[in-house]
Amino acid sequence: MTEERLAELEALAEAATQGPWTRRLGVVKADTDAKICHFIRSNNAAFIGAAREAVPELIAEIRRLWEREEERDLDAWAMRTRE
Repeated sequence: MTEERLAELEALAEAATQGPWTRRLGVVKADTDAKICHFIRSNNAAFIGAAREAVPELIAEIRRLWEREEERDLDAWAMRTRE
């Protein structure tokens, strides 16, 4: 995953109707009762409904892990320069 791709996904999530979204009988709706989409297969509707909340959470977790990796790299570099 590149920073560019992550930014694309983040922009898509931010532009989408605010969540949470709920699913009922293959229809995904926002809290405002706005219809997001309609699917014949309820498993697709369940995925789309869950993705509204999950995608921003996953983006935040990826960024957190990237920051942690950078900190570890800096710590390793600092240890090498002290030797």
